[in-house]
Amino acid sequence: MRNWLYILLTTLYRAFCFVCHPIRVKGIENIPAEGPVIICANHQSAQDPFVLASYTKRGIRFMAKKELFRIFLVKSVCRKVGAFPVARGENDISAVRTSLQLLKNGEILGIFPEGHRYHDGEMHEAFNGVSLIALRSKAAVVPVYIGGNYALFRAMSLTIGKKVDLSEFGGKMDADTLEKTTEKIRGAIRRLADEPK
Repeated sequence: MRNWLYILLTTLYRAFCFVCHPIRVKGIENIPAEGPVIICANHQSAQDPFVLASYTKRGIRFMAKKELFRIFLVKSVCRKVGAFPVARGENDISAVRTSLQLLKNGEILGIFPEGHRYHDGEMHEAFNGVSLIALRSKAAVVPVYIGGNYALFRAMSLTIGKKVDLSEFGGKMDADTLEKTTEKIRGAIRRLADEPK
């Protein structure tokens, strides 16, 4: 969903990064040019969605915490750029259905599996919602690691890995399978942190 507001905000953010904290991008070719994709990234800052949106060619539809949709101006902007609300830490069926429909339409879904921001650069425990969506949709799951701490005039990195192979899990949806799927996705993101930038 790359409308005029999406393009304007990402263009301005790239200009901001060029001056304040240059971002080295690696692996952009790992994002499929078409078809449903789930981008799964670590989460350390409110800027993370801007980084992902600004340095990928396709538009990304993000899950955003529902609290943001209680602020009129923020809600309006979120809606216009294609974000939709999710209740963190809950079984949000509505968010799952929206995600599945977007993927069915061949779009890119952006998810931060940890559900919360962590500032230590580590990949913390992730929620199983991402696994449920991935296994049901059969969309390509692409791990991403955002490195750096957004300090002014310090370079950052955006490392995009190859899609995670989830074929071993077949069509299973039991709790154990979801847990193992989540851990495999989490591990793929964590390994990107150790790759040369």
